[in-house]
Amino acid sequence: MLGIVNETSEIWRGAVLVSRQLLDGTPIATAELTGQVAARAAATIALPDDIHRPGDPSGEVLVGELDGARTVHTWVADVALGLGPDAIEATVTPFDDGYRVEVRARSLARDVTLLVDRLDPAARVDDALTTLPAGMSATFTVHTTARLTAAELTSPLVLRSANDLARSRAVAGPVGDFRHGSAPEADRTRFHGTCSAVT
Repeated sequence: MLGIVNETSEIWRGAVLVSRQLLDGTPIATAELTGQVAARAAATIALPDDIHRPGDPSGEVLVGELDGARTVHTWVADVALGLGPDAIEATVTPFDDGYRVEVRARSLARDVTLLVDRLDPAARVDDALTTLPAGMSATFTVHTTARLTAAELTSPLVLRSANDLARSRAVAGPVGDFRHGSAPEADRTRFHGTCSAVT
């Protein structure tokens, strides 16, 4: 099931594109699901069998997208996923208040994080634990007064993901969720994806 939580004061109507795909991004099955949720309410949408039933749980991922927002679900713990160790590439662009680090996934990259405090204890980054399906990218904004190099910001000690630790982790990663809209945090529509089999 796909759960939709509408935290706004208006009815939500829309379509969600869901895709079951290999970790390298190869699509297996896709569907466009439409739904409607009353204001300050929640609803669920049934997923087609070919979407919510994986053929290879350790080698597949479910991706839901809506208006540029995205949620990612896996059927097994990260330690059991066939995560690639070289799943991401990154570019660094300086700006007045620090650096922007754009990370692109070659294959599924779980919980991408920049540990910028290893370079500058006062540095701040605007996001963390971002999961990227293959082909997708995210930009992390690093605020710092320190002079840093692209090599430092993208070094294995700073640019981290669950892919680095997949063989040793024994717990599942978080179920994906995403919020839609530009309203304040308390007045936004949240879409929470789960993929348990319907019996």
